[in-house]
Amino acid sequence: MVLQIQGIKNKLFKHSNAFDIGLGKVRIGMATFVVAVDGSGDFDSIQEAINALPSTGGSIHIKEGTYKITSTISIAKNDIYLFGNGKGTILENQGLNAGNPFIDINNPRVKLERLWIKGTSTGVQSINIDITGNDVKIRNCWITDATDTGIGINGNYIEISGNIIDSNKYGIEAGGNNNIITKNHIINNSEFGIFATEIIKSIITGNNVSTNTKHGIVISAEFNPSNNNIISNNICDGNDTGATGNYSGIEVSGSDNNIISNNR
Repeated sequence: MVLQIQGIKNKLFKHSNAFDIGLGKVRIGMATFVVAVDGSGDFDSIQEAINALPSTGGSIHIKEGTYKITSTISIAKNDIYLFGNGKGTILENQGLNAGNPFIDINNPRVKLERLWIKGTSTGVQSINIDITGNDVKIRNCWITDATDTGIGINGNYIEISGNIIDSNKYGIEAGGNNNIITKNHIINNSEFGIFATEIIKSIITGNNVSTNTKHGIVISAEFNPSNNNIISNNICDGNDTGATGNYSGIEVSGSDNNIISNNR
């Protein structure tokens, strides 16, 4: 059990800080680093801060500012928490090589929160966040302008909640088992809002999936069906905004035992 102390505002020891931005608790024994583009933190590089964390993981506060990133941010440790100050903390893709993800999460128990993750304007195909680890959470972030996919899910027990996923090619591409996609605004993407294939026992609920160029939500099969999922209480309004062909709010194919209810 981790000891948690409410309301601490001073350093407990070097690189272990509490921040007055609504967190309200400090985890003892977890290293905390501060990244600041203006040099006022422990690091000015997000990747260097991740690399400096111990094998037990830790938390990294990314202060407000625009971080111009030229290589993939690789999160290859367990139990990592990256958080910013909201839309003022901008991680901007400055043109990675084609096919490389902007943020690569391949380990379990990683959480990203209150960050604006902004894709490239160079035209190079790139996914904003690629998830292959399990038990990953993306909460209250802005995921925008990816020339490929905003969030790609290839892990299990993933939570995508409370995000604005806007103006990507695909909003979310989802596979895996026991995942939750909830309370997101997935809008203005140039292909599909959510494209889910071979997902099992997952929940897509309470999202606004609107004004995407083609389908709002697609549940489909590639080699295996997408079975035993719940798609409920989503708003799928104003999709099919100009692409050639017939598109709909929700499209289901090659799948069994799914519950589709109370969507509009």
